[in-house]
Amino acid sequence: MPELPEVETFVRFLKTKIQGKTIVKSRFFFDSLLKNPSITEFNKQISFQKIEKISRRGKFILIHLKDYVLIIHLRMEGKLVVYKSVQEPLVNRYVSARFYLDDHCYLDFEDSRKFGTMHLEKKETYTQIPGLKKLGLEPFSKKLNSHYLKENWKRFSRPIKVVLLDQTVIVGIGNIYASEILFAAQISPFRPASQISLLELKRLINFYQIIMSDAIKYKGTTAKSFLVDNTPGAFWEKLNVYQRHGQKCPNCQAKIHRVKMSGRNTFFCPKCQKK
Repeated sequence: MPELPEVETFVRFLKTKIQGKTIVKSRFFFDSLLKNPSITEFNKQISFQKIEKISRRGKFILIHLKDYVLIIHLRMEGKLVVYKSVQEPLVNRYVSARFYLDDHCYLDFEDSRKFGTMHLEKKETYTQIPGLKKLGLEPFSKKLNSHYLKENWKRFSRPIKVVLLDQTVIVGIGNIYASEILFAAQISPFRPASQISLLELKRLINFYQIIMSDAIKYKGTTAKSFLVDNTPGAFWEKLNVYQRHGQKCPNCQAKIHRVKMSGRNTFFCPKCQKK
């Protein structure tokens, strides 16, 4: 699943390609992609809306139009592809929706797994949809500090690795970056979130911000299905533990372990990240 750095990479790419253009019409090839409103209403509302701004909140892509906000979640394998052509490009089997823009541009939402979602909401109320309303702080928020995490996690007996994937306190951390952040902060993924000390939380925030910043700089971590403008992200080469099970820890030379936690692979060094 694309995580915050990958989504931010998509946002920056889209800004250079479609910001300022006008949506002429839209067409859906997989109706379940659209969660609100109906396709008929969507087509009426979005036609001839100018794309004024493109931003991100958590893992959501926000396309700000004249009167509405188009909210996109890529889920497992969704991606956005931009074409510029006098003739309409062929629609491949992965395309769930196509937007026809002015200046001979096309924006496709491709999704081989068909888990992606779209909402079209009014500007005045879009932040109130369930997915956005419950989101926690962004990585570089001035409100993010160890006391904030301590207060919000004090009742969480679940392992810190599982809690990091919960987007209601801090956002953008998925499975890859959770393992990397905990390794960098030298915190065991098995420790209950409520038992992490203020000093450890400060260290966790520091590496959360460093790793998110570096991953954005290198345009994300490339999985087999994640490419932005056919360009792979280069942060894969910077990973220390994720998908490195059986290999030597870069710090202590112990072997990296892999376990399942809540159905997800978790990678850690048993020596550097003692319980």
